[in-house]
Amino acid sequence: MLQDLEPTKGTITWTKGKMAGLSIGSFVGGILAGLVGIGGGMVSSPILLEMGVHPQIVMSTSTFLILFTSSTTSIQYLIFKKLPLDYSAVYAIMTFFSNIVGNLVIDWLIKKYKKTFIVIFIVAGVVGLSALMLSIAGGFTIYDALGSGETPHFKSLCAV
Repeated sequence: MLQDLEPTKGTITWTKGKMAGLSIGSFVGGILAGLVGIGGGMVSSPILLEMGVHPQIVMSTSTFLILFTSSTTSIQYLIFKKLPLDYSAVYAIMTFFSNIVGNLVIDWLIKKYKKTFIVIFIVAGVVGLSALMLSIAGGFTIYDALGSGETPHFKSLCAV
């Protein structure tokens, strides 16, 4: 039976605590992804790495989640005519080929150095860089608002 099998290296031994942690982390991550506009993979990657999932599996899962999130967001923008079709087509083609090149480079690095920690550093770097860039962009927005005499505040959710 399945319960008699020994777990292999990199396999998660599921406990109630791990299932609850993943469920809560995914729920909060989904809310953050929707509110802040980041991909779900950026939130789930650190959670999965902390749980002990193999870094290459984390990378694949993260890529799928980001693909799903960005695709649905792009479709919403296209439906509401907030994104030009020609621009989105060029961007989609560039993103597709950039993803292939990025995956080939990461696979080459892992095979060359035989270390999977490279994926962990890439995930940490992307999350850290995104947080830094979001902070800088927010700082510029506040600076511009204060410079023009406005009081910085959140806009209404209904004002699109």
